[in-house]
Amino acid sequence: PVTLDVMRAGQSLALTDARVEISAVRPHAAAWRGSAEAGDVAVSVRGRLEYDGMILITLTLAPRDPTRPVVLDAIRLNTAMPEDRALFLNTATDQGYWWYSYKAWIPEAPGVVHDNLRQRAARTSFLFFTLFSDHDTGLEWFADNLAGWQVDESRPVQEIVREPDGTVRLVCHLANQPVELREPITVTFGYDATPVKPLPADWRSAYIHYAPLADIASDLALWWLWSDSRFDPARPNVFLLRPNDLEAFAAARARTFKVKLSPFVNQHVTLPTFPENQQPDGGWDWFNNLLGAESANDGWTAMPTRGVRDFWAWNLNTWLDSGSLDAIYIDEANTQTVHASLLTGSGWRRADGTHAFGHNTLGMREQLRRVRQLLLDHGKRPLVWTPTYGMIIPHAFAFVDINSEGEAYMFDKPDG
Repeated sequence: PVTLDVMRAGQSLALTDARVEISAVRPHAAAWRGSAEAGDVAVSVRGRLEYDGMILITLTLAPRDPTRPVVLDAIRLNTAMPEDRALFLNTATDQGYWWYSYKAWIPEAPGVVHDNLRQRAARTSFLFFTLFSDHDTGLEWFADNLAGWQVDESRPVQEIVREPDGTVRLVCHLANQPVELREPITVTFGYDATPVKPLPADWRSAYIHYAPLADIASDLALWWLWSDSRFDPARPNVFLLRPNDLEAFAAARARTFKVKLSPFVNQHVTLPTFPENQQPDGGWDWFNNLLGAESANDGWTAMPTRGVRDFWAWNLNTWLDSGSLDAIYIDEANTQTVHASLLTGSGWRRADGTHAFGHNTLGMREQLRRVRQLLLDHGKRPLVWTPTYGMIIPHAFAFVDINSEGEAYMFDKPDG
């Protein structure tokens, strides 16, 4: 169960007059609206359920009488998991890679197991996802930033608590200090389950290598292409989203092994391509003039904004049209979505007007979804492959077909 505690004078206000209605039903998504009252506070919800199971919720709290502010002690969002379903916890701040994330068995002793200030952080201590799981399935809570939260960031804003009866509870302190509610505040968060789709029947025939493979009779035999003398003249930079010379790349592809080609690209590195990169400045000034402000592109990290997602889709569509792309490996698609700019979809504004760091995992989700759809549109088996770096983020990875801990993996060889 998920509950909302609106605290006033030391007590949780009862939610009354609750109503809900379905507002839209389409093949890929459904939406609803809800409302309730908590004393002098009006509560409203907008919800969306997408076809992979992701639920996105926008919660708004406002004084019922706009002329009379409401003083509240705290606001808490609680997500409870039964003991036998919450054996393990996986969470992280913006500090990526294997050795920073929390990925462990949940201790049995009652009390606070973990909070966001105990987790190593870089630019934000916010736990942008928490995944509770047993040995087979899990449930994720996620949010991209603290927009709308009324918090003192020097105190925990998220706690994972083991109750005496064994229940594990995620407590999101939407207000961890007294707040005078003068105008509406809005918070966005969501849930997704894992796995989001079944394993394909032939998953154990997957065989991937960083060097050219001999012809292997498996639909999941991939050549992980980083750099190779036969391809480098046509694609001199592995971060390019398409070769500079598509015909030469396709010709090299025709002369090599027939297993599927899965070139390396990087989720957050966005560079100009031919002919723009042939300009005297390498095309960088020209390119950044278009997307720099929106995506906060610094040459290494670009936020997954609409413009960047369009750039990805156009380039990969062109590459696929050439017939020389079968699958794609997308590196570092984990926490490289962090920025303080409001234009990027990551940043948020504190009560004092300053901008703070947040994520744009929903933008990355859309980026990966569009890549997968491009493969389908070109008649390909969708094979989008990312490393997890110790973080399983269901809502972000829902449209990924292969998740691995690093840049290579192998199951049984197809020949047994």
